[in-house]
Amino acid sequence: MLRGLLALALQLPACRDAVDALAQPAAAPRLDVPDAARPYVIAAIAAATAGRPALVVTARPEDAQRLVEEIDLFLDDGSGSSRSVLLYPASELLPFERQAGDEEARNGRLRVLTALHGDPQAHPAVVVASVPALAQRVPDVHTFTEGRHTLQVGQRVRVGDLMARWAALGYALEPAAEVPGAASRRGGILDVFPPGAPFPYRIEMCGETIESIRSYVPATQRSLSQVDAVTITPAREVLPALAGSDDAARYRASLSTRKSAPNREAAVRTREELDLLLGGEGLDGEEFYAGLFSTGGLLDYLPDDAVVVLDEPLRVRQAGEEMEERVAAQRRSKEQRGDLPPDFPAPLWPWPRIDDALQAGGRPDSQRLRERGPIRLAAAGLNEDLEAMP
Repeated sequence: MLRGLLALALQLPACRDAVDALAQPAAAPRLDVPDAARPYVIAAIAAATAGRPALVVTARPEDAQRLVEEIDLFLDDGSGSSRSVLLYPASELLPFERQAGDEEARNGRLRVLTALHGDPQAHPAVVVASVPALAQRVPDVHTFTEGRHTLQVGQRVRVGDLMARWAALGYALEPAAEVPGAASRRGGILDVFPPGAPFPYRIEMCGETIESIRSYVPATQRSLSQVDAVTITPAREVLPALAGSDDAARYRASLSTRKSAPNREAAVRTREELDLLLGGEGLDGEEFYAGLFSTGGLLDYLPDDAVVVLDEPLRVRQAGEEMEERVAAQRRSKEQRGDLPPDFPAPLWPWPRIDDALQAGGRPDSQRLRERGPIRLAAAGLNEDLEAMP
């Protein structure tokens, strides 16, 4: 527990000025910080702005993982009520691959979206994300918030309708809810494991009335605590049943008109799989279709008062440009091998969109954030290069 050291950092003029500048229009504070001191300075900034969510952007996924661990050392006060420091994980899938993504990474991203837009009572989180993670397409904010719902003891619900709603939210209906994103029903007992929750919940019904709600340990089924309510949030990032399907339907129709198009086999397979998704069926590797159904990104979930910190802005920008080149190369390779239909939407947001939002201070559509730039932490000795950045 190193929290007591944070007040010392805020006595440094540069750090204090950076925090004060966050309240000023058109401010984009720049700090020249040695590598070893950056977690300390970031934690101090987070502590000084504790009532506001913070996003820390790194170049690489391994940088983000390291910063989460180091920042948490400074912010953890041992009380269990300190600010959460959350990793927003990058997908390990290459773009345009028809494979199922890593469930742990997906649940980690959904946990962050829930922290930002799912639990109004939660302490504002400190989120650390790499450039590849920022590019990940997720449900738009409207779809996420429309899908979120709270169940309370004493509430009347139709169990069949509720299970159908959970299925539309991406929950896998299993014999037991043992992992995040699973749900089950055994008579009047409903189990559900929201991705943002540390444990699953058991909902006991009496007819159509919720009689009790309690968390439990999946391995032993031991009850942990009774609660008055539980909030259920989406369990997947591709939600065809909830998201608008116009883009997917138009793209599917365009493939039907290209009977002599190149990559015909890939086009036929894509039409068949889109028919399944548009018809409400599940599909392994649905992440392949994120470009058609998932129209949001992490930056869209930032509130207007969010604090954005760029860790080594030059490396962040270089990582973004390299990512853009890799996505383009992967597309060319897939198209040349006949594995990708023509003009298929990428499952990642393009780097220029992300970069524009970051330079504006956060969310792409927020005028308030655009009036305030990010805090930029440069490695010692890189100030001249940093000053050349817009």
